Amino acid sequence: MNAPDLIVPGIILGGAGLISIVMMLLAMAQWIKVAAGRRWPVAQGTVRESRVGKVRDGRGAWSWRPFVTYTYQVRGELYTNDLLTFGARLVSEWGDDPEKRAQETVARYPLGSLVEVHHHPSRPWQSVLEVRSAASRWLVIGGIIFLAAGILGAAVVLVVKVAS
Repeated sequence: MNAPDLIVPGIILGGAGLISIVMMLLAMAQWIKVAAGRRWPVAQGTVRESRVGKVRDGRGAWSWRPFVTYTYQVRGELYTNDLLTFGARLVSEWGDDPEKRAQETVARYPLGSLVEVHHHPSRPWQSVLEVRSAASRWLVIGGIIFLAAGILGAAVVLVVKVAS
């Protein structure tokens, strides 16, 4: 086997490895946000909207999403937000039975209920109700899958080259 035979496996492994690294870095960024969010001040808020809605996902398929809108006041100014967690809005509803997951989320935030709103200390319009990341788990899983697929793909190409 000579150097040109290693180009394709190298490209496969390198590409998958690069994607994996990017996904892991994005997950780390989410973890850093969560760590910072745990130190954010908390304001009392009120749930203004709490419902489950049907939306199209990135692939054009229908999915379910909780719509929870809340208001809160910081230094005399009123803010409205609908972000429940850090990360993508739909990611937390992926998996088995997204409608049930969305219903469970909405049930935690009944209309008119009081909630603790974690807001950024210098940018109070940035807030979440749950200090966690909806996306980091999926980014790590995706990164591992890409890395494994790259290793497997490179190995298959190498085996085929050696056999021929």
